[in-house]
Amino acid sequence: MWWFWHSFFKFSIHYQQYCNTTKMIASMNGSNNSTLAQKYPAVASWIKEDTIEITHEFRRDIVARASDEEGVIWEGDGFRTLDEAMQALEAGIEKWIKDNF
Repeated sequence: MWWFWHSFFKFSIHYQQYCNTTKMIASMNGSNNSTLAQKYPAVASWIKEDTIEITHEFRRDIVARASDEEGVIWEGDGFRTLDEAMQALEAGIEKWIKDNF
């Protein structure tokens, strides 16, 4: 029976993370986006046409990725907070844009 609760707990965590991520992305794309878009302008611009992913992977703490149609353009891990991940994601996207355009 432990596997049921373990699976349910994992599902609950993933669903909660999905909901929080969806809310964050919606707030960056919506009309009430001034705070996040001002703090992370490269991320806010990037997600209009491309993808970011912030997740937790086994033994890697928080992992952040930015990708376009060709694949992953930046990845970082070991972040302890969402804010750390977002700051690194912002810097990674800015560097990639600077290096490629």
